[in-house]
Amino acid sequence: PGSALGLRPPDDAMVVFVPGHGQGLGEDVYRDFVDLMGLDPDDARYFDYRWVTGDADPYRASMRAPIHPTTASLNAYLAGVADGERPVWLVGFSKGGATVAELIAAWDHGLFGPAANVEGAMLLDPPMAKGVLGTLQSMGGVVGPVPDDGGYDPVDCSFLWFGCHDARAHLGDASGVEVIVVRNPRAAVTSFSDRPAGLRVVDAPDAGPGPWGQVFKNPFKLFSRLSEAHESVLSDPEVVRCLVNEMQEKGSCPLDVSRYPSLRMPARLTSAARLF
Repeated sequence: PGSALGLRPPDDAMVVFVPGHGQGLGEDVYRDFVDLMGLDPDDARYFDYRWVTGDADPYRASMRAPIHPTTASLNAYLAGVADGERPVWLVGFSKGGATVAELIAAWDHGLFGPAANVEGAMLLDPPMAKGVLGTLQSMGGVVGPVPDDGGYDPVDCSFLWFGCHDARAHLGDASGVEVIVVRNPRAAVTSFSDRPAGLRVVDAPDAGPGPWGQVFKNPFKLFSRLSEAHESVLSDPEVVRCLVNEMQEKGSCPLDVSRYPSLRMPARLTSAARLF
């Protein structure tokens, strides 16, 4: 193994990768990411949505798998690949990130048993929004560029005697799993823009235009630009560096803390709109 970035993950660590909605085999989805990490192929494992749906086609399975059975299947898979005391890190992209978040929340509540030597998790631009955007993300398979979350809902009412709460808040604290969310602000609708308490969120660097910038530049390429920005976290050297640094020393990711940019209209347009 060797990394063009000069990175070296901990020798004893295992990384389990979970692909997103409409993606194929994890080995293909994360090939660039693994190469940039310099991760030994023997230290990488890949979750397969076919274990959830029974489909022969991994693409179709990733689109059809709902969040709750997928979470249970991922938990069972982790129990099967756990190798003694080896530390495990989870990496989930898009729908895979929402699945990892759902599983960690279950561990936080004492469900499924202990976290199978999982030390940390990186969620790559996960569709974990509330409100209208969250509803659209749960129908992402039919809503253009909005990614599908498999039915993930951050409003957790499973413990009714305590009332409902944000399942993203303080994610991983109770189960001892370090969670870091990498958002790409340029992708906008593919992630979320609020501030869950106690959830560590950083911004992925992206020199391309955001949604409003793309509208001014070429509105016909807006959807393709959002998709490009969303998937860029899979091959971004700085995102990879963030993960490897965190594996070596918690809190050492060099990415900036997220500014949670809103989707509001630019001020100059808002001022102009008042004239009409």
